[in-house]
Amino acid sequence: MFHQHTMEAHYTPNTKEAHFAAVPLFSGLDKKHMLEFMRHVDEQRLPAGTVIIKQGSTAFDMSVVLEGSVTIERDGTLLEIAGPGASFGELSMLDKSPRTATVTAQTEVLLGIIGPRDFDTALETVPGLSKAIMVKLARRLRAMDERLENTSY
Repeated sequence: MFHQHTMEAHYTPNTKEAHFAAVPLFSGLDKKHMLEFMRHVDEQRLPAGTVIIKQGSTAFDMSVVLEGSVTIERDGTLLEIAGPGASFGELSMLDKSPRTATVTAQTEVLLGIIGPRDFDTALETVPGLSKAIMVKLARRLRAMDERLENTSY
């Protein structure tokens, strides 16, 4: 699904490292483990308007927004506009279920993408990554609970 609109990204390792170090999901990793994780990640630049993932699809990769912004919609309702540091796809990577939202590039975006095999390897070999993902998913669940609580009154 991504590969139709791929444009080549030309970044030095230092720039790539700076992008990933700024992502909250990875901020707890030390430099050695950050570099280990980055070995598993491909970068991809996509133009504005590209549907990155479609709700209900069964693709199993995870993406991190390194530059630009994306819209996240569920059932046609805008949930969020997310920028650098936002990640999506972790849930489907963990439980192999269909995507729960559609993500579209609002602007040109640079994404860090990790596939299922590399994701599993990274979870096993990069200390702190599993906990960081659990914390992110817990925060997302709390935010969703708060939204539901606020709409039920």
